Amino acid sequence: MKRLLQKALHQGGGGGGGQAGAGHVDVAQMDAQIGLHYGIPYTASLLAFDPVQRLLALATLDGRIKIFGGDNIEGLLISPNSLPYKFLQFIQNQGFLIAISNENEIQVWNLEFRQLCYSSQWDINITAFAVVEGTFLMFLGDENGLLSVLKYDIDDGKLQKMPYNVSIHSLAEAACISLEDPQSIVGILPQPDTFGTRVLIAYEKGLLVLWDVSEDRAIAVRGYGDLHMKNQITGAQRDAGEDEDNNISAEEEREICSLCWASQGGSTVAVGYITGDILLWDMTARSSKQDNRSNEPSNVVKLQLASGSRRLPVIVLHWSSGSADSNKGGHLFVYGGDDMGSEEVLTVLSLESSTGLESTRCMSRMDLRLDGSFADMILIPDSSFPYKSRTSAVFILTNPGQLNFYDGGALFSVPKSEEGKVQLEAQKFPVAVPTTDPNITVTNLYSLNGRESQSIPLKKFCVKQNAAPFMQRNMKWPLTGGVPSEMSMNENYTVERIYIAGYQDSSVRVWDATFPVLMPMFVLDGKVVGVNLDGENSAVSSLAFCSLNMTLAVGTTSGLVRIYKLLEHIGGSSFHFVSESKQEVHVVQHGRGFHCHVAFLASNAPVRSLRFTASGEVLAVGYQNGQLASFDANQLSIMFTVDGASGTNSPVVSLSNYNVVTSAAKANEQQKESLQSAKSPANVLLSLTKDGHFTVHDSMNDGTPEEEQNQLSEDKFPSQGHIAKEENVLDKNQTHTVEKSQKNTRQPSHSGGSDSFLLVCCEDLVLLFSLPSLIQGSSKPLHRIKLAKHCCWSAVLTNIDGKACGFILVYQTGTIELRSLPELAILAESSLMSLSRWSYKAGMEKSMSSANGQIALVNGSEFAIISLIASENAFRLPESMPCLHDKVLAAAAEAAINVSMDQKRNQTPAGGILGGIIKGLKGKGEENAKLKGSLSAQTMSERLESIFLKESLVEPSIPNPDDPIEELSIDDIDIDDGIPLEPPPASSSMSHVNKKTTAEEERAKLFEGSSNVEKPRMRTHQEILTKYKFGGDAAAAAAHAKDKLMQRQEKLERISQRTTELESGAENFASLAQELAKSMENKKWEDAKARVKREQMNVSHRDRGWKAEEDDNDNAAPPASGAGAFDPGAAPPFGLADIRAAIPKHCWVKDPWRSMGYVVRDVVVVLALAAAAARLDSWLAWPLYWAAQGTMFWALFVLGHDCGHGSFSNNSRLNSVVGHILHSSILVPYHGWRISHRTHHQNHGHVDNDESWHPLPERLYRSLNSATRMLRFSIPFPMLAYPFYLWSRSPGKSGSHFHPSSDLFQPNERNDVLTSTTCWVAMAALLAGLTFLMGPLQMLNLYFVPYWIFVMWLDFVTYLHHHGHNDKLPWYRGKEWSYLRGGLTTLDRDYGWINNIHHDIGTHVIHHLFPQIPHYHLIEATKAAKGVMGKYYREPDKSGPFPFHLFGALSRSLKRDHYVSDTGDVVYYQTDPAN
Repeated sequence: MKRLLQKALHQGGGGGGGQAGAGHVDVAQMDAQIGLHYGIPYTASLLAFDPVQRLLALATLDGRIKIFGGDNIEGLLISPNSLPYKFLQFIQNQGFLIAISNENEIQVWNLEFRQLCYSSQWDINITAFAVVEGTFLMFLGDENGLLSVLKYDIDDGKLQKMPYNVSIHSLAEAACISLEDPQSIVGILPQPDTFGTRVLIAYEKGLLVLWDVSEDRAIAVRGYGDLHMKNQITGAQRDAGEDEDNNISAEEEREICSLCWASQGGSTVAVGYITGDILLWDMTARSSKQDNRSNEPSNVVKLQLASGSRRLPVIVLHWSSGSADSNKGGHLFVYGGDDMGSEEVLTVLSLESSTGLESTRCMSRMDLRLDGSFADMILIPDSSFPYKSRTSAVFILTNPGQLNFYDGGALFSVPKSEEGKVQLEAQKFPVAVPTTDPNITVTNLYSLNGRESQSIPLKKFCVKQNAAPFMQRNMKWPLTGGVPSEMSMNENYTVERIYIAGYQDSSVRVWDATFPVLMPMFVLDGKVVGVNLDGENSAVSSLAFCSLNMTLAVGTTSGLVRIYKLLEHIGGSSFHFVSESKQEVHVVQHGRGFHCHVAFLASNAPVRSLRFTASGEVLAVGYQNGQLASFDANQLSIMFTVDGASGTNSPVVSLSNYNVVTSAAKANEQQKESLQSAKSPANVLLSLTKDGHFTVHDSMNDGTPEEEQNQLSEDKFPSQGHIAKEENVLDKNQTHTVEKSQKNTRQPSHSGGSDSFLLVCCEDLVLLFSLPSLIQGSSKPLHRIKLAKHCCWSAVLTNIDGKACGFILVYQTGTIELRSLPELAILAESSLMSLSRWSYKAGMEKSMSSANGQIALVNGSEFAIISLIASENAFRLPESMPCLHDKVLAAAAEAAINVSMDQKRNQTPAGGILGGIIKGLKGKGEENAKLKGSLSAQTMSERLESIFLKESLVEPSIPNPDDPIEELSIDDIDIDDGIPLEPPPASSSMSHVNKKTTAEEERAKLFEGSSNVEKPRMRTHQEILTKYKFGGDAAAAAAHAKDKLMQRQEKLERISQRTTELESGAENFASLAQELAKSMENKKWEDAKARVKREQMNVSHRDRGWKAEEDDNDNAAPPASGAGAFDPGAAPPFGLADIRAAIPKHCWVKDPWRSMGYVVRDVVVVLALAAAAARLDSWLAWPLYWAAQGTMFWALFVLGHDCGHGSFSNNSRLNSVVGHILHSSILVPYHGWRISHRTHHQNHGHVDNDESWHPLPERLYRSLNSATRMLRFSIPFPMLAYPFYLWSRSPGKSGSHFHPSSDLFQPNERNDVLTSTTCWVAMAALLAGLTFLMGPLQMLNLYFVPYWIFVMWLDFVTYLHHHGHNDKLPWYRGKEWSYLRGGLTTLDRDYGWINNIHHDIGTHVIHHLFPQIPHYHLIEATKAAKGVMGKYYREPDKSGPFPFHLFGALSRSLKRDHYVSDTGDVVYYQTDPAN
């Protein structure tokens, strides 16, 4: 790709001829950074909102955070690490944002200074997070079930871990429940109106605990033992009726996926489960141990969105109160819970409750259609109290980078259709710079040279147009945060820079770009009122602007060139249309603003380049077909039109003008000319075409070429071109210094002498020419630099005087390079990826432009301006930047909260918010008064900090009043310190030796693995009573009491002495533990090697150097080779939503016409092959036919397979009809296979539940007879298994794909199975009839041999998608299995030429995770998702034309992958040495 880059420098006036290169840009001053960013990042995944500051935050999958405020105030925060975020929350009203990455890095961002002020790496996987409202405190839950507390110290700028924490074991003990295994915390919700003293903790397997941190006790426990209270519970079906058949088993564990408060005061919580159910739990302090009487109120209500047995997990729940002063109902937003395969929607349930939770009813249901794949959503309250406010707006984030919103008031009042679909359309998030709707085509960043008089009308018009975004239904825009910059608020500022963009719809938009906030000025429509122009709707293809007379030229793809005078018109004016054949004048009535006053049409070819000359009076135009034209903007005429150089039709990619003053020597040679004419300026126009031809024209006359140069190089310029934004001539006498990056003094035309230069940038070449020599016909460059990378865009960098001091190159790799002039040496480098996390995309150069060291560029829906130079400029001055934190608003909000608190303290305990909270939670007036008094003594934050500065003292709560209270005293303590009550018979030194010997013996036992270690035992209540209770007289009791007092004193002394010994011995504990760990590791390794030797496990791991090590379950997992080695069986650090977010939006679109096109293609090929083979009927042709037709049968199966997944189309009836036709034709029962294949996808990677090619447990493998083992593990028998699998399934499983009553199917699926079986029988009858008519041999050749080839293809492909990788892959059971982990054990395969024939079925990983993606989008989706999956995605080996390399993988797998262990949740294939 090539382009022309030029810059003219002033002559005369200072500078002289300094040493070449002496004044180039200082490398230290090159400090590229994002000065301005607009738009929604493509990888957006999380939302957060500050209700006080009214700011919206958006986190991405690549380590960026975007902040949105009001008045076009936006900010971009970029993390040092490009990692996805999993949690994002504001420290409300404090100007700080907390973000947690997938790698558990906790980041604290300062919004005022837009910088990362602190980051810390957490050692354990963080699974839940919540900031305590109104404080700098935050709760953090991890995968081990530990609740921790952090505090951000604003003075030290660091995160502090508070001493307070609650482990799952201490919590279980306090709540009087038993837990077998640790569970991760999946949700943390501080209870509303409790000021952080009460928090709801949700654990993975369904346990819910409302915990009071001030009292260290559980207020309410739900999820265990509560579900039996009422079996018949209400439901929320699509018709808002009741679900009478859904009973919940008290013993059933339900994995929690989401939760939210579902009431204003936090008395009810909504919990979404992996099963698709939603349960509403009553979290009041009423004991959870109620008996099962019918008159007891229920503490749980069930909502169910769909009735199917397979439903989507409930991923997101949000609650919106019905009104600010009512706690009787509201709206529950749900993502998930519908049947698998159903349309992706966001559901809104309207719930009402009259007397309590048991009276909850679902009054209506609304389904909001999603514009893409769901990523996140957030409710925007109309005040700073989310749980006490109505929802003013609903923001919904979808992939890729789509943010829509609904007006809350309109959403809850809009009428619904019969199907329950909302008829209110979502509104697009208003963007400051539209880039995709409409599509942006060309841009330019221009300087106004500080001409205040010319910027006055622009500034005036900008002020009038700078209004809030347009909202439907008079909605008030909820994002108003941020503070505009001081400089932009100055009424006397001058518009110094404007940004102009042309669009696909022929419109042009102009912004004030003086400061790092773009202020929209006006939109120029491509149409002229009352005048019809050919090509008026064509896309804008080129722009040119002259700051001297404020003239804007707009070129379009239809060849039309429109001219605008940016001087405001009032009332009517005339419009001129000028072409080579005619000139028309129209009187039009314009309103206020800027309007087109003339349009030129000299060619129907697209305009590629525009250039103003002669102080803006003449406009030069270059076209796609190589033509060149010149228009007189004052006389409104076409001066000339000429064809391309040398008759070529190569596009004119660049234009430049130059005033040449003929020298005296040249005047003497031209004897026919006078001296006067010799000194007159000649206006020269330089044009450069895509094929590298230079042409010199007289722009003031007829445009006849004076000189024509040969092709500069063999390299071609880019097809779309990247026109230099500052295309002038370089003067040799320039001074290479940069004092400030200031306004660029542009001259439309330049005069110079014999030492002017011309700079040309090609795709891989940079050339510097002497301009006079070039005009005289010499094309030899002065400097020639070969570029190592492909250049796609370039621009000139100017100093304070407007002189060129360097030039910028942008490469296709995203590298930004600064080079010196005229040496062309590299000064500094940066990259788009490091600056903005962008990678270069094809066509990006069309929307790139620059001015004064700023680069404006567009990437999808994002717009950015990069500031390159570190010296002061408008994009670097602090006072020019808008602030993302409003300190005045923060102080006012804090004062208002303090006043409100003071008012509440003066109220009676039973009234106000606090009284209502305590009354609802505990019903005790004395506790209400106690809390009120504590809040009066200290602020909320101070009180919480005082609690969290102490370790938690968890005690068992919710006692049984019938149990006697046991009290233990110091008398009940046994001190095992070895100190006798009587003086020792031996010396103290001997005693010390004995103790040391005992310690050494215990140490030896420890390292020998002795199991005879005595365990401490707590004495029973009866033992204590027997030892201390007396039935005798008072004297005996008094004597015993005296003795006990003496013993107590001795015990206290021994406790003190024992404490001192423990403190001194603690120093040796760490080293002892390390030594013990090493000893146990060595012992385990030696035991493993001994077992391997005994069992003679000759497991080959090729050249990877693995040692066959078995764990306690004999799972034969390959040991990690180092601390950082990749463990394929470990849980991935990303989620299914992260992969979904990376896949482009269009990959989810199903095109039934395209799908049917593939069906027609394959059917035509099948019929053509059969006809050709029958016609040839040659034994030379039959083998070729068998292979080809068998492959096409396999292709038909894949299309039917898409029908079964619903990826063929969104029409289920069409899918069923096409699927039956395709599958029945190759003897596959469509519905029978579809249902079992669905089971395979839903349980992929599960040892016991998977349906296809799952591993055999060792016990089952050992039970197989030798014949069965041979059939399963010896080629070719496994490749012929499919028909037998359809009849009787796999070993260890029963049932048939043909029988409606098989345990494969649900009762409601039997009719479908019967239909498919009937179709199969009909096809079998048809084949029997054809065999009778055509003969067995002919049907054997035409159908049955290809059928068995198809069977081999099916078994071959499906087996290798789950087996045969060089590295052993895990299989899962129990709690270790998940849909994501199971799907990541599948493999992609490359089949060479066969890929296209069998519809890219080799892209199997993404297909298994998202079977709804059509096959024709799988390759693109896989490429997009590989970056998220990392090492969990295994790149397939590249194939030749035919996949012969896979036969080796098949053979190796069948020889080594025989069975897995009967025990263990993560297992690997093992080899039977005897097989």
